[in-house]
Amino acid sequence: MKTVNIIGNGPSSCLYRKKLTDDEVSIGCNFALESSDLDYTCIIDLTPIKTSLTNKNLTIAFPAIVSERTKTYIEKKNAKVQIHDVMPLYFEKSVSKNLPANSGHHATIWALETYPDCKSVLLWGMDSLWKDSIHSTTNKMINKSVNLNMKNIRKYWLQYWFHIFDKYKEVDFSIVIPESHKNVKYLRGNVFYVYR
Repeated sequence: MKTVNIIGNGPSSCLYRKKLTDDEVSIGCNFALESSDLDYTCIIDLTPIKTSLTNKNLTIAFPAIVSERTKTYIEKKNAKVQIHDVMPLYFEKSVSKNLPANSGHHATIWALETYPDCKSVLLWGMDSLWKDSIHSTTNKMINKSVNLNMKNIRKYWLQYWFHIFDKYKEVDFSIVIPESHKNVKYLRGNVFYVYR
């Protein structure tokens, strides 16, 4: 039975611990740290690829799970990215008609569809799940300022997570958060908090 680690780009991603067993799969988002033990990284937006083409210090260090439009752009620009798999851009119309799911959502969906025996997903560095923030280390790397509509974006991101949690009811989702935030009270069905 597989356990999947999804490592986002929130500040608490530093809590991630390396895989404990050979039966774990770890997937990062965008510019995953080369020092980590990830199996893949998930890149849905074109911006990380564009940035890697102009900044030689930023590389895509792991085989990438990409969207169809990202694959097309990689091939067009002959970018140095090892594509592991391609997935459709995920929209849920009940959540938003314009905003697709983010790379963390896509990584989670890809993992659960790829590993049907997975019954446990640990979500690391997904700070927007437990605090009012969409801060991302990727934004620093690509010199992107935080969108002024932070609350709206976080609202959509949460709704996408709720949709995923509901769709995969047979899976236990553990949101890893710092010990210092034990006052956070959020549990729903198959979703738990783990403090580190």
